[in-house]
Amino acid sequence: MGLDQGDAWSLGVLAGGARYEFALRPRKGTMEGRVGPVVSTVVPSSVPLTCTALLPGRIVLNRPTVAVPVSYRPDCSAAGASSASWWLTTAAGARTAIASLPSTTAQIPDSASVGAYQWRPDGATTGGRVALSQNTVGASVRYGAAVWLGVGRSGNTVSVSTFVNRYQPALDRYGQSTPSSQAQLQYRLADGSWKTVKYLYPTATQAYRWSYTCAVPRTYRVLLPDAPAYWGTTSASVTR
Repeated sequence: MGLDQGDAWSLGVLAGGARYEFALRPRKGTMEGRVGPVVSTVVPSSVPLTCTALLPGRIVLNRPTVAVPVSYRPDCSAAGASSASWWLTTAAGARTAIASLPSTTAQIPDSASVGAYQWRPDGATTGGRVALSQNTVGASVRYGAAVWLGVGRSGNTVSVSTFVNRYQPALDRYGQSTPSSQAQLQYRLADGSWKTVKYLYPTATQAYRWSYTCAVPRTYRVLLPDAPAYWGTTSASVTR
């Protein structure tokens, strides 16, 4: 049975994705149709596939080669990533270290210059060679520092001595250097916070010594703030 030119056509989809057109003749209660070519009904996503990594932003140089932790978010496996890399790069574009899937560490030499860096994408693909979007992470590289604290008491007199070492890449170990910020002697308050009682300035040997009168026992620590070339740190606490 044929259809008239005046019949109205509608579009439907069969199982499997085939499209067909049909016209309904109300006066006869009949319907005729014709099947067209199979056309995919899957609409590609406009959101790019991604592979993002958890990369350290605070990098401490405290040995000849520092292994920093690297991990990857679930979107990498969900996208089917087979390769992905990020370079630790200076503002001038110099590459210092690389983090690559599936490694869980990146190796950074102590010859790296201190300052601001970025973990920049170096390419990520699936096994089918589909490119994936990657993240960029800011980072700062500085040398490490260590602080030792000794506290003694004689009656109401409290004597404090502390010593600061900083990592020296030329020595491949911690040693004396000219610090760029003073240390702070602090004691702990009842609420758990810390109050600075004295700023301790460096001597030629980086020893800090000071005495004062205090009748009650206190818990002390030394805080070494961050400096442009060094990360700050705190000493172990001592109660006297």
